[in-house]
Amino acid sequence: MCGFLISLNVPINQSIFKNALEKINHRGPDEQNTYYDKKLNLYLGHNRLSIIDLLNGKQPFWSPDNKKVILYNGEIYNFKIIKKQLSDKGHKFYSQSDTEVILKFYEEYGTDSFEFFNGMFAFVIIDFEKKLIICSRDYYGKKPLYYFQKNNEIIISSEIEPITYLKKNELTLSQDNFKYFAFNGYYSKEKTYFDEVFKFQKNSVYEINFLKDLKFKLKFIYNPEINQKKSIRETLIDSVGIRMNADKNIGSFLSGGIDSTLVTLIAKKINPDINTYSIIYEDTKYDESKQINEIVSLYNLKNNSFILNQECLKSNINDIFDISEPICDSSIIPTYILSKFAKEKSDVILSGDGADELFFGYNVYNALAMSYFLDNFGFNFVLKKISKMNNFNEGNSYFNKLFIIKKFLNGYMNNNELRLSYYLSQLYHYQFNKLFKTDPDLTENKNYEFSSFDKYMNFFKEDFINNYLLNNILTKCDLASMKASIELRSPFLDINFRNIDIKPSKYRFNIKKKIFAENFSDYLDIKFFFKKKHGFAIPNNLIFDKENIDYFYSIKDRFDIDHNYLKSLFELNRLGKINLKNFFWGYIHLNKIIDKYSKI
Repeated sequence: MCGFLISLNVPINQSIFKNALEKINHRGPDEQNTYYDKKLNLYLGHNRLSIIDLLNGKQPFWSPDNKKVILYNGEIYNFKIIKKQLSDKGHKFYSQSDTEVILKFYEEYGTDSFEFFNGMFAFVIIDFEKKLIICSRDYYGKKPLYYFQKNNEIIISSEIEPITYLKKNELTLSQDNFKYFAFNGYYSKEKTYFDEVFKFQKNSVYEINFLKDLKFKLKFIYNPEINQKKSIRETLIDSVGIRMNADKNIGSFLSGGIDSTLVTLIAKKINPDINTYSIIYEDTKYDESKQINEIVSLYNLKNNSFILNQECLKSNINDIFDISEPICDSSIIPTYILSKFAKEKSDVILSGDGADELFFGYNVYNALAMSYFLDNFGFNFVLKKISKMNNFNEGNSYFNKLFIIKKFLNGYMNNNELRLSYYLSQLYHYQFNKLFKTDPDLTENKNYEFSSFDKYMNFFKEDFINNYLLNNILTKCDLASMKASIELRSPFLDINFRNIDIKPSKYRFNIKKKIFAENFSDYLDIKFFFKKKHGFAIPNNLIFDKENIDYFYSIKDRFDIDHNYLKSLFELNRLGKINLKNFFWGYIHLNKIIDKYSKI
């Protein structure tokens, strides 16, 4: 993995550019290289985390004729197959890296070649002959890419912080985007907390003519109609195998859940000595060490684990506040700590990310299914009456029955395509309305007709993939792992899984567990498929400690909200009466970022 920075026509010098590049040194601590074209006023900078071809893979990577250059963050897992195709056509290679393969494939076939890449990537190719800057991100959006563009200036970066460093006096804190963040817990597909800083879309190719008007020409990479050709079992086995290629040590996260366990057991068949990494929670409410230890013992895994206690959490929290994009998901803390722990032995880690979204694994899928059947059996009138009375205190535990009921009612009040948004929202509708004096703006989709249960569930799966997975899970995992200078690979997010043919009506509830039990019972004992799992939850008192309480009350009134009502919610949460822990985590994180990187 890597981090890179590009500036064109920005009035800076080399020292300022290098200072900006240094802000993302954690993404690539092994090597740093820069290039400056005085004629174009073009700066290129790259921080490298060396994974493949440690000696010859440095970047920026130039074509032999120096007419094209690439800066790249990610891995193309099928690059050896593509390299052979190019070699057969007479191309000569001077490295063993996938970076060179991307550039030569573009030279041979243009941007249409990108649909053949199976991997995670964000890269920029500058074609000096065609006067084009070409920017691209992978299908799921696993690797981030941001930009600032004003008049004839453009900055492109792997993270927001270098842009903020270079342009902080020209950036405006976005009030509209904050509303989206407050309700959903993350910033949307293209927007950030500044009006002038944007994300490139996933599954995209942008062409920018750098000698004309810098207008963006967008097209999408992958044909959405292409269906999966192999079985789920074959696809996952192949996906794990293709991700075992690296010139550094590869390990695997092991949480005790079936997703990471299956990935680990498949990887163990390739490398019997693979290291696994686990968190053991000191707080027994969140601890799953019994199941982890049972799996480790039964399958003879080489496990490395550590105890996550209050002291460990507090000692790492400032590292998280240093991350330049806020997310209302406090599980970013243990994700970072586990990544930092794994970095002691491994530079590459396999994870189970993406399985819940693609295979209907979250409990909210069960809630959606239940909602569908309640609608069709005529119970909706009564429950919607009850849902209007859901302004009650639910306690502060995710496992609390009142919390589960309130969340269900909050989502059930919508019998259309907005239902998932309300199930996953950080704030309840009435809370958002009181804070902002308006309703959430959820008008992207309207009046969608669900003609069957399968269409209903698959609609929400796509919603999960295009919003929650992209903007929350993948952003969290990238930022947390790269903060620890570690590369995270997700076999469930292989391109060949993009159109899995699953009929939810066959299973109705607990879909993922049933599918995995059907396909992988020879890998994992059937008893593990249906055990409950907590996930990476964080104790309430970590966020509501004295330091964060004092900080919350010191925050300036930056946003157009009812601050007195916000403080009343904070107090209710601090006292354990309601559960807005993740919202306040994100709110504090966002304000820490603003304090550090801007003068707003």
